[in-house]
Amino acid sequence: RLRDETMTKSLGTQHVANLLWSFAVAQQRPEMVHGLTSRAMEMANEFRSQELTGLLWAFAGAGWSESALIGPLARSSTLKVLDFRADELATVAAALARLNQDSSGLYRSCLQRLGAVPARWIALSADEVVATLWALARAKKHLTVEMSSIETNIIEAAAAACVATADRFTAGQISSVLAALTRLVPVPRDHLVLQLLQKLHQGQRLSPAALVEVVSAMATVNTRERLAPILDLVRETFVPGRDCRALTTTQVARLALAAGHLAVRSLAVAAVKEASLRGGLQPFELAHLAFGAALCSLLDQPMASTVEVLQAAFQSPWAALPAALAERSQVHIAQLTACSLGHSSLLSSTAIACEEAAQLQSQNEERLPTAAYEVGSVVKAIYGKSVPAVVRYEVLAAGLSIDI
Repeated sequence: RLRDETMTKSLGTQHVANLLWSFAVAQQRPEMVHGLTSRAMEMANEFRSQELTGLLWAFAGAGWSESALIGPLARSSTLKVLDFRADELATVAAALARLNQDSSGLYRSCLQRLGAVPARWIALSADEVVATLWALARAKKHLTVEMSSIETNIIEAAAAACVATADRFTAGQISSVLAALTRLVPVPRDHLVLQLLQKLHQGQRLSPAALVEVVSAMATVNTRERLAPILDLVRETFVPGRDCRALTTTQVARLALAAGHLAVRSLAVAAVKEASLRGGLQPFELAHLAFGAALCSLLDQPMASTVEVLQAAFQSPWAALPAALAERSQVHIAQLTACSLGHSSLLSSTAIACEEAAQLQSQNEERLPTAAYEVGSVVKAIYGKSVPAVVRYEVLAAGLSIDI
């Protein structure tokens, strides 16, 4: 009956929004409710902000990306930008970006509305702060927008507001805030991240997924001595290997990468071992795993699980992934490490594409700091450990050259 357009003419915006939301969340295809989708396109400009937010969030989750349906809703959202709450605006921006719609205007509108004034962030509830930051991080991932200094200040104002009102956040919410901050600002202010990490409520158990976000945030700061108790908790949780099974494959890869930056060998071993037990690893996951293994010296006397992950990383079709500069840089560094330790048998002819990352960077208009950050991490780890080895790595972009 819902396919029949004549049966849906009498439905109002709330009924249409609720029904479509239900079908999308149930992972049904839009053609199953053609009458409803046609009605939604007709009344796109009549939907209220809350209805648009729920619809677009559900459509993004279900992959309803048909332009005939999404286009009118996206245009309506842009016209009603002033009607949305900040967290709704961020959610809509994230949903549209995931649906391959241009939502850069909504993304920036959300940042401008909140501004670099901590009081505006404090006025939001804890749930709204978390939802807004997380949605902004998702939108940025899909938009690949570069943050201006003003926008970076806005995000740091949000972090300052979270620190000032940390008592109202649960430990899980703080881990979500940290996860969003490290995605929005690659190298957040150390003192803000440190204060948030120290605000984690003692005695309140964090889920394995939340702990991955916490340890990833720890990897972004330079001063880690005061975070030893948290790192001990992370070790106790993951090193036995049992709780690694509760993580998604991407979370396992991020755990390995964080372990590499923190030079926690036992943690990297646990993550790589868990990854080797799973199939279908994505190239970016393999890159994180290989890089984490290289940073933790797992390539010195590699176990079977490490060899398996490295071979998969080196044999990935990197030539077909020209935009994955950071990941190819990570794999290239792992290759250099393997070569320097005499493990040439691990290498593959297809891995040569990784060596072209520097040249392809300028062609893809990638930012220099993306690769420089990863390369700098390796150099810091080598110098910090006084490893008797030399890694020569060159990054070329926009006429600039860094030879390390």
